[in-house]
Amino acid sequence: MKHYFLVAKEVGDLTGIFCAALEHTHKQLSFETRALARLQRLRRNTVFDTTDFDLFDNRIGLVNPTQFDKKPLNLLRVFELSIATGAFIHPVTLRRITQNLKKLEKLRRSKEANQIFLHILSHDRSPVATLRRMNETGVLGRFLPSFGHIVGMMQFNMYHSFTVDEHTLQAIGQYYQILEGSHDQDHLSDIAKNISNHKLMCLALLYHDIGKGREEDHSILGAQIAKEDASRFDLSDSETQTLVWIIENHLLMSDTAQKRDLSDPQTIRLFANSVKTTERLKMLYILTVCDIRAVSRTTWNNWKGALLEQLYEETLDVLTTGHSTLNRKERIESVQETLRQELKDWQPADIDDFINSQYPHYWLAHPIETQVHHAEILRKLSKTQNECPFFISVQQFQEQDSTQVCLCTLDNTGLFARMAGAVALSGINVIEARTFTTRNGLALATFWIQDMDGTSYDDGYRIDNLKAKIEKIFKGDITPRTALQPLRKRKLSKQKFFRISPSVSFENKESDFYTIIEINGQDRPGLLYELSRCLSENNIKIFSAVIATYGEHAVDVFYVKDLFGLKVTDIKRQALLENKLLAVFNQSPLES
Repeated sequence: MKHYFLVAKEVGDLTGIFCAALEHTHKQLSFETRALARLQRLRRNTVFDTTDFDLFDNRIGLVNPTQFDKKPLNLLRVFELSIATGAFIHPVTLRRITQNLKKLEKLRRSKEANQIFLHILSHDRSPVATLRRMNETGVLGRFLPSFGHIVGMMQFNMYHSFTVDEHTLQAIGQYYQILEGSHDQDHLSDIAKNISNHKLMCLALLYHDIGKGREEDHSILGAQIAKEDASRFDLSDSETQTLVWIIENHLLMSDTAQKRDLSDPQTIRLFANSVKTTERLKMLYILTVCDIRAVSRTTWNNWKGALLEQLYEETLDVLTTGHSTLNRKERIESVQETLRQELKDWQPADIDDFINSQYPHYWLAHPIETQVHHAEILRKLSKTQNECPFFISVQQFQEQDSTQVCLCTLDNTGLFARMAGAVALSGINVIEARTFTTRNGLALATFWIQDMDGTSYDDGYRIDNLKAKIEKIFKGDITPRTALQPLRKRKLSKQKFFRISPSVSFENKESDFYTIIEINGQDRPGLLYELSRCLSENNIKIFSAVIATYGEHAVDVFYVKDLFGLKVTDIKRQALLENKLLAVFNQSPLES
């Protein structure tokens, strides 16, 4: 595949040069342009030597055709001049550049050459077009051999849409769009503008995936490559340490936001302890946003944006104000006071009834909007005096590209699994879920869902259909295990080309109250239901789940306790549970 992309790239590059030559031959362009004015201003600047270049039909060309032989540095200088003036490079000059690439090898340790490259990379104007032209001509890969390794490298999965080199350029482009405020997210633009070292940020984006395509972990290898190249760009020891840390940990924020429960205080504490400084936090946040946005046209959504923003804001509080020093009791009291303000139309006694019905861990697990919604549900149920309460409610959160489905009923074994089964039968993606039991024996199950295209599930007919399925499953009219069999037989056409070895891990240090079970494997319809049913059948109670899908790769993370309310710490029990969870991936539809 890499050979195919390299050949296709070469054909595209030659076509571009050929078209530019045709334009040069047949189209008369005005010589009086902004590019000319910029060039004249640059010539008045004694620091910037432009005497070897001139504009020919609005394109930068060599005054002397043998200039690259005499001054190899001009192989980079011509691109610096292009980004400074906004002018394209003449096709004849482009051909001469491709014919002189070997000369770049001697420039790799040239202080001036590396400063020119760094100036291009971190230019005030977005350097993406110039970097892409450098890549197309082979200059970028020859000047930075480690970048040359990822040119044309396809990532064989359903998640990434671009080759690694193009993904890198896309990520740099996303950074400049954020700086310009093009994403209509002012807080991102403000954070990006407040990063103190713009050049370091650009280098982090350039190197973040440069270690891909080898046996080693690409984050660790990329950090090693960046450390080796740091001297080329005259970075200080402090700058080098920051760059190496950012690249080695460039997936940390994404993984934490998408695979961990952000309502768990320990999650925020561990993340803050790893990041350590606000400058690292800002750089990591912006790089993470750029990285996700550069994966494909459809990867980013408001739900991911909200998760990352929440993680950023809460970590910033810890790093700047020491918010983590507040004890759990104080935080719960603060949340309860906020709820009282939100329920100002309620009688104080009714508010007290709701507060007293919840266990302490409930208050730090849900946003205030969800708590208000739960309070309304429980108040409605209390008026019905139904011996077997059952209530379903749906709320839209379009600003977060999500829909919230709440179910309140009597607490019973397997509640989470049955909810997951109903959602699977409706063809919906679960992105997060939490279940809590009240002191009076009711269960509150809250699922955040999305349509298959990553948007909120807002079709009225389908919502009614989802409600009907949930009700039928809990009444016993539908058995998810049987109903899901036809879906299990329908493998997505593209997924048959991929094989992901499943894995299960247990973590007891990342949460103060729960065992975290992370399950990785190949995605398929009904997988969340099958895994949650397996946990339920083995006397494991699920309190929350965070679901992430990367193309064909599913990552389901469960926060659990045993039936006695304790963490799952016994090694033998973990091993037994791991085997049963792994077996889920090997079952045929008829066995599930």
